[in-house]
Amino acid sequence: MLIKKKSTCFILYLNFLFCILLSQQGWSSVSLEEEPVDASLSLAMAGEVVAHPMSIAIPEIGLGHEEDYLRFINGILIYKPNKDNDLGRIEIPFSSLSNPLEGTFDLSECGDTGQYLSISTGYRKGKKAGNASKVEVWIVSKFVVEREVSSSARHLAPILGSFTSPLGLFWTSGGWDNMDWYDYLTSSSFEEISSENLYENYKKCEGVEFHRISAGSFRRAVLNVSVHAHAKGAERFIFNFN
Repeated sequence: MLIKKKSTCFILYLNFLFCILLSQQGWSSVSLEEEPVDASLSLAMAGEVVAHPMSIAIPEIGLGHEEDYLRFINGILIYKPNKDNDLGRIEIPFSSLSNPLEGTFDLSECGDTGQYLSISTGYRKGKKAGNASKVEVWIVSKFVVEREVSSSARHLAPILGSFTSPLGLFWTSGGWDNMDWYDYLTSSSFEEISSENLYENYKKCEGVEFHRISAGSFRRAVLNVSVHAHAKGAERFIFNFN
């Protein structure tokens, strides 16, 4: 019995010394300070995936074309009232569109250009209300056309062989019923398109690329005087991918 009491006293004495040691080191024997735990690490350990705040989700249509997709959606439509200076310059990011691959830019702040121009990403799928008297300018990623060339983009199938750039520019009249009538530029790189305004890019396709409308005949959108005149107003706009 005496030995058991001595052992108990000895254990209590050791506990007393340990508590003194902890207090001298500035620690608490009841609640120790814990290292902050990274929330994303905790969620990952719990089996949940946390996206990096700077990461951009790639849609299924862009898989395999990530570089072109990211460069396209990071593009900017620039409006310059005077092409020789930046006074009144407006920038509209592609990313501001609800769908950067298929959306229409709001030109309401770009002078009177919205009265005769419509500028969109994607490609023409039919007549749009309000565009009957406008020139439609479309810019589209090649992989989008390739994906849908057997369905809604089948009117672009005849020129797919000359689609050598990651992106293409198309001009048409919003009042035309025939989906096969359009001018196009599908051989200029991101850098080349960025180096010229839209009208200068439009002129690059004149007399160079033709689209066959029917066997033995050709038609150019440029032959339509109103399209050509309104397209000149596009010199106030630049697509910038730099």
